[in-house]
Amino acid sequence: MTKIKENLGLGSSIINLTITKKSEINTLITMLKDKLIGAKRLDFEYFMKIQDIINNGLHKTEEGLNQIRMIKKNMNRGRNDEK
Repeated sequence: MTKIKENLGLGSSIINLTITKKSEINTLITMLKDKLIGAKRLDFEYFMKIQDIINNGLHKTEEGLNQIRMIKKNMNRGRNDEK
């Protein structure tokens, strides 16, 4: 993707990465948890809370799903307040 951008002089420097395996997500959390700052850090902390709910199997319960919904709502609220 980077080579296409450089050769054509088009696009932005944004690259999407999709990770679906729980073990890979947990590895990513371990690698990044102390490296992010600012707004990205806040989003990542919310993400870590959701992943903890999933790791403990609570996402299979109504209470766990409600916790995830609340965390997601708080993530969106923070962004909308800045606009």
